[in-house]
Amino acid sequence: MELKVLLASPSTYSANPKTKSLNAPMLIGSTIPLVTTVHARGTVRILISGSLSMFSDRFFGSEVQKASNSTRHEKSGHEQFLFEYERLGYTSVSLTRQIPLRPLEMNSIPPP
Repeated sequence: MELKVLLASPSTYSANPKTKSLNAPMLIGSTIPLVTTVHARGTVRILISGSLSMFSDRFFGSEVQKASNSTRHEKSGHEQFLFEYERLGYTSVSLTRQIPLRPLEMNSIPPP
């Protein structure tokens, strides 16, 4: 099971800036996952990030400011986001819930 945790903004596109291409970009807008978690069998979870900078100390302590506002915030929510993301990866937080399954007899449910 795949869980897209953080998606790119709608105006984002993926392209190689070093080459000129006449073709349309392959990934556009919110179809680009920036942070994803894959939940495999058992308790196996894979955390996928688009950037190693996301885990750096510089990002943890950086100030943020909205483009449309002059208010500066001393700390972004980046550290809290990664803390919760890490909890998800190390199975401290449940991603799925198992329910008991019972077998059905063949032809016991009418087709839609």
